Amino acid sequence: MTIEGRRYVDEVVRVVDLFTTEDFLTGYSFTNCLMVGPAIMIISASQVTNCVFEGERAGLGWMIPREADLIFGVVGFDQSVFDRCRFQRIGFAGDARHLDQLLGLGAS
Repeated sequence: MTIEGRRYVDEVVRVVDLFTTEDFLTGYSFTNCLMVGPAIMIISASQVTNCVFEGERAGLGWMIPREADLIFGVVGFDQSVFDRCRFQRIGFAGDARHLDQLLGLGAS
């Protein structure tokens, strides 16, 4: 059930539908949700616990150089919570350290 448009529990969430007028959303909570793409996401200053990422780890990460000021075509979540979610048809963007922490890619 969606509460105030920011809290989702036991829902199938088509990620792109959340981003109609903005590219970055703050303060969302997803618990036991199926997060469905296609999408490339940036997750910053957020909690990601007990989640499942479908697909080969090497194909889930999209490297973004630290010096890039603006990133186009990527949707982002800041200060959000993802608990027991399954990410399907979704890739993740960030620098090597961020992707390693999120996905365990073994980046250096």
